[in-house]
Amino acid sequence: MISKIKELIRIKDEIDGIKEKINTQNEEISKFSATIIEFKNNYCKEQEIITKQQKEYQNQFKQEIEDIKQLKQEFAKEINDFKLQKTQVMKKFMETKNEEFKEELDRIKIDVNKYNEIKGKFNEISHNIDQVNSEINKFKQISQNIKEADFELVKHANKLQSLDKEKLQLMAKIDTLQRLISKERRRH
Repeated sequence: MISKIKELIRIKDEIDGIKEKINTQNEEISKFSATIIEFKNNYCKEQEIITKQQKEYQNQFKQEIEDIKQLKQEFAKEINDFKLQKTQVMKKFMETKNEEFKEELDRIKIDVNKYNEIKGKFNEISHNIDQVNSEINKFKQISQNIKEADFELVKHANKLQSLDKEKLQLMAKIDTLQRLISKERRRH
């Protein structure tokens, strides 16, 4: 019987050891459970924070996309406005240049007409001078053959000299006219 009691005590000791091990394990499981719960809570909090940040990033990204779309539309509008202004400026520039060209062409036509008119007058004067020269030469030949004492011829010779002076004056005026025409051409 003692052996049975010893056996029972030993079994009781073993049961107490097992109980103690179970209690230790229960404590460890409780600690582990608490750690898991804490980890789960932390994970949930982290997940919430990440989700919240992701939503904020998504909202920011959407807003930035909207801003970019708006900027793109404004940029396209500005480009169209610029193209329109460029076209208008080119059109205005061409109209101005065409008008200036027409005015310049009209001035040139007027100058050409004046030049042709002056040239015609010059040719006429030149022809008259040639005739006067021819007449003067004839009179010089005649005057050489006639005596100086002849009063009529002296009078006529004076008249020829007067015509010769007039011819020289006309030639000087022609030179002046030619210089004026050249200056006028250079100016335009």
